[in-house]
Parts: sequence; structure tokens; C-alpha cells
Amino acid sequence: MAHSIEAPKSTLRNLVDALQALANAINSENPHIMITQFVQVPHRFDLSVLGIAFVYLNRHVEEKVNIILKNSTPEETVQAILEREIAAGTAKKKNSRSINIVRMTRMIEMAKIVFQQIKINEGPDSIIDPMIAAYDQVFAPYHEPNAKEEVHSKLKEFCPPKSTFFNTILKGDENLAQEILGNYIAASEVVIKYIQDVFMSTEVGAQLLRQI
Repeated sequence: MAHSIEAPKSTLRNLVDALQALANAINSENPHIMITQFVQVPHRFDLSVLGIAFVYLNRHVEEKVNIILKNSTPEETVQAILEREIAAGTAKKKNSRSINIVRMTRMIEMAKIVFQQIKINEGPDSIIDPMIAAYDQVFAPYHEPNAKEEVHSKLKEFCPPKSTFFNTILKGDENLAQEILGNYIAASEVVIKYIQDVFMSTEVGAQLLRQI
């Protein structure tokens, strides 16, 4: 008997699968996020196919992921990492694992805001305004004015058309586009709230959320 071969999942559906796995763990009887599961999210959001600027972004993300995984055990949770670094007095150090967990969480949040604002089949063929709005909300409060201006300029220069963006990250899943975006938004909200709650439960963690 012949077996059907499942079509490859799109970049965005792979990303959503990773986020939903985290949301399921958070909603379990033992709410937690394993660090090895957490880093699957940035690993799966590969936008390098969109151009050279995104290749550099991916490299930057991979560097942060490697920092998070360094000295981590497969069973270690986000909460355990934060508590261990606080106890060791290293949580606030440049490029600590705790700091990079916050940065990766903000990337998840920025994508969520972009997806909330974009109508795939409506409006102009551009993602520049949603990208700038998401950056201004998530990252800009922690950047100097010159850095903000540079980010705005780069987004205007390098953001692909909306059609190219979604054709790339939804390749093979075009008919499920709106459902996949909705699943990303729902799962990411669970993950973002959990990580924020973990950090807000300690004074040092709350300081990191305000400073990064």
C-alpha cells in the first residue's frame, strides 16, 4: 500500500509549531519552558532567503542562541537560568543568558505585532509601516536616537514587498495563511506573558525587562 508523503511545512508553520510546543508546556500542570525548546523558535525563523540584510540578522540571532545554550543543560528551564545567574551575580552582565532570553522574547513580540497589523490580501504591498511600528513599540525605547534613525532607515531600505515576504515564509501553506498568523499571535502571547512573569517575579529580572 502506498503511503502519502506530507508536504514540507513553510518557514512560518515550523515557527508556529515551536511556539505552540512552548505554549503547551506553559499550559500544562507543570508550567515551564525548557531552554532547548525555547531556542527552537529563533532557529526556525530563517529569513535569510529574503536578502543579504536578513542573512546578517540571522547570524546575529544565532550568536545570541549560542550564548543562551552555552553552559546550559538540556533539562534547564528559563526560570532556572535566571535564578542561577542571579545567584551568581551574572544576570546583569553584558550578553548574559538572561539578557539574551529577554532579547529573543522581544523578537517574538515584534513579529507578533507585525502579524497583528498586516492584512495579507488587503492594503499596500508593503510591510515597512508595520515593521517600524513594531520596532518602535518593542525595541526603540531601549535605543539611542541615532540608533533608532538608523533602524528606521534600514527597514525602509531592506524590507521586501509584503507579497514577497509572505510568499517566502508561507511557501506551501498559502491557503492556511490567516490561520497560521492567528496561531502565531495566540501562542506568542502565552509565551511572552510567561517569560515576563518569570522575570517580574524577581527584582533583578524586573530590572532587566526595564533596561534591555
